[in-house]
Amino acid sequence: METRISDGEGGRKSGGLLVWIDGENFIRLDMPSSSIWEGEAHMEFAQSGRWSFAGRGRLRAEQLSLRLERRGDRFTGYLSKDGENWYLCGWVDMS
Repeated sequence: METRISDGEGGRKSGGLLVWIDGENFIRLDMPSSSIWEGEAHMEFAQSGRWSFAGRGRLRAEQLSLRLERRGDRFTGYLSKDGENWYLCGWVDMS
C-alpha cells in the first residue's frame, strides 16, 4: 500500500500507513509532525505488546510517498520523492 504526503499546517509533513492486528500487534510507517527532521519517515512496530524501532529514512521534497509492502511474513517500508525511485526505511517479520 502507498500514500502521498505533502506539507500540512505550518509546512510540516505528517501522515503514514498502519497495519493493525490489535492493540499489542501492529506495524506503522509514518512521518510524525513531531520529528525534528523534515521529511523523516519512521518504521516502528509492536509485537506482543513490545514496542520496537525497525528503521527510518529521510528525503527533502514538497511531496513524499510512503510504501509498505508485504511478502509472506515480511513487511518492508520505503520512502520516495517521485513515486518511482524507492529508498528502504526498514523491515519487520510478523505473521
